Amino acid sequence: MTRLSRIFVGYLAACLAASFVIAIFAFLVAIESEAPSLFKFLELAQVVTWMMIAYAAVPALAVIAYGEANRIRSPAFYVVAGAIAASVSSIMYIPGGLIGGLFLLFAPIGLIAGLIYWRIAGRSAGWEKPGHQSDEGK
Repeated sequence: MTRLSRIFVGYLAACLAASFVIAIFAFLVAIESEAPSLFKFLELAQVVTWMMIAYAAVPALAVIAYGEANRIRSPAFYVVAGAIAASVSSIMYIPGGLIGGLFLLFAPIGLIAGLIYWRIAGRSAGWEKPGHQSDEGK
C-alpha cells in the first residue's frame, strides 16, 4: 500500500470509528425517549460519518502533516492529537461548542479515532527515502 493510500485509509477508518461512537451514544439516548430501530441507527451512522469526514479534515490533516513531516510514530501523539483535533472540530463547526463544555464530549471520541489512525498509518509515519528499507513490517 502506498503511503498516501495508507494515510487516506487511516483517516477514513478513524472517521468511521468516531462516527459509530457518536451514533451509538445517540442511539442509547434515543432508547429512553422512543424505540429506535437498527435502520435509524445505520442511517444516523452514515450521516455522521460523512459529516465527520468533512468537519474533521482541517484539524486532522494538520496533525497528519505534522506527524508525517516529523516521522512521529508514537501512539500517544496520535491519541492526544486526535482528542485535540476532535475538540477543535466541535468548536469550529458546532454552534456553542465552546460554551458549556460541549467540546469536552468530543475528546474521548478523538482518542479512539487517533488510536485507529495510528494503528493503520501513524505507526509507520514519515516518507521513505528511495532505497531506504522501511521498518513497517518489524
